[in-house]
Amino acid sequence: MSYSRADQTLELPTTGAFVSAQRQPRARRPSRAPRFLVAVLFLAYLVMLTWLIVWKLEAPFVGWGEMRALKLVPFVASEGYAASLPLEVLANVAVFIPFGLCTGYLWRRSPGPKTFFAAGFASLAMETTQFALAVGSFDTSDIIANTVGALIGAAVVAPSVRRSAFS
Repeated sequence: MSYSRADQTLELPTTGAFVSAQRQPRARRPSRAPRFLVAVLFLAYLVMLTWLIVWKLEAPFVGWGEMRALKLVPFVASEGYAASLPLEVLANVAVFIPFGLCTGYLWRRSPGPKTFFAAGFASLAMETTQFALAVGSFDTSDIIANTVGALIGAAVVAPSVRRSAFS
């Protein structure tokens, strides 16, 4: 029995470089536009937040000496200042919720600890600036409430960020 060239077949390897060179459908990468937009909005929010906290929505000025107070014990009256009012604490929590929403969206991997430290540092910096410029008091209860607000914001956005990151 003789074989002709037409009967001979060449078997190609099914493993190795040939298989990996075949076209595989690629998952679509999410657009970076929403993250960029959130980053820009976050920067605008930080500017407005600084204006709100440090300068109380007024034109920037170096303050009056009587505005300087140091309240190191949270939620307790000191140095002639009353204890933190519940409405004031809730306002401090509420004003930092957008901070957590933005950081939770921008920092998709473990946003909780990053948001905690970033919000704590931002709040500490703003309270220190208020005290240094004599435009307000340094109040530890504000730092705690602001950080809690940011963590609430990060917790709100976390489930949707996790879902979109793995879909």
